[in-house]
Amino acid sequence: MSNSQRSISFTVGLMGAILFMMMLSPFLPELLFSSAPLLYAFSYIFLFVLFQNGYKYLFIRRMTPTASALMNTIPIQRPIYNRLYYYGILLLLALKNLRTLDFSLSFIAQLLIAVLVVELLLWYGGKSLQAELTQAAIIIRGFDPRIDIPFNTSIYNHPGVYYYSDFLHYTLEGDQLILTLHHDRGRLLLRTSLDMQRQLMGLFQTKGVPLKGK
Repeated sequence: MSNSQRSISFTVGLMGAILFMMMLSPFLPELLFSSAPLLYAFSYIFLFVLFQNGYKYLFIRRMTPTASALMNTIPIQRPIYNRLYYYGILLLLALKNLRTLDFSLSFIAQLLIAVLVVELLLWYGGKSLQAELTQAAIIIRGFDPRIDIPFNTSIYNHPGVYYYSDFLHYTLEGDQLILTLHHDRGRLLLRTSLDMQRQLMGLFQTKGVPLKGK
């Protein structure tokens, strides 16, 4: 997915979360705002991820209506990176409460619930992401729970459609296939087997994607 499409998905996620909460707020009890402020704030993040993934799903579906996979594999996850934004935001919210000395049992319970939700999202995302190698492109599908901010950040196994002309080169390291995108846009890391690697080398040769160093 190009940076322009990532910017659109970011905007859709942000505006979708804000508008949805604005429409929902009149129906929510006032007690929720005062007794569970952390969960209320965290709900914006959760909705943002849902709307952002909804846009990416529709985009990929529109771009690949008849694509048939030659090979299937899974993207390699990077757990610390996946958690970075979530726990950074939770830390800022915790520091805000530290300033007001509001570390009640209710706040700790809300924090634990938020952490549980994050871990469940990341677990589900790790199970759902799949990579399809077709004749035209590499397609990464599935639910990506990461907060995808397109500004000055590189692609790392983000859902989207990646044409072979997008890749600068590839590397095989053990059971890992590393595909580097042009213009320092990031890379894809995919799990492979020895049999798959032989097929990949033939595929990439026909598509003009060189092995790094060759």
